[in-house]
Amino acid sequence: KAVPTLHPFSPPKLLRSYAFARQFFDLAIKNKARKAWGAAAKGFCESALFFPMPDALSECANAVAHSLGSTRAKDHSYTKNSKADMQYIESLYRSAIAADLVLSVMNEKEKVQLRQNADCSALFVQTGAVKPKCQPLQTYGLQ
Repeated sequence: KAVPTLHPFSPPKLLRSYAFARQFFDLAIKNKARKAWGAAAKGFCESALFFPMPDALSECANAVAHSLGSTRAKDHSYTKNSKADMQYIESLYRSAIAADLVLSVMNEKEKVQLRQNADCSALFVQTGAVKPKCQPLQTYGLQ
């Protein structure tokens, strides 16, 4: 993954924030590999709070979709919660898009995937329509 270039004379707080973000991100990757979605979501989202990289925000959205989808399946609350959940997930994808506008670290394929994820999530929130091959809805468990 591309990472932003931090100047060696960047403010120390910025350098520390980036270091903390990397630590949370790396831990989240390990939790994702174990399919520990709640822990992965926490790690990716915490990483994005320290340093809002597009990949951290996108991974945060994906892990949140897994985690919330699993919870909704267990307590049979898809009907009650799915639109609010998907609205939150969409906002994370939109944040990733905005972060990349500033940092310019994503390749074209990643940008297209982010837009597709955000758009199909938004379509579901607005209309309840389930667009075929909508990755966030598949991850959440609605497809």
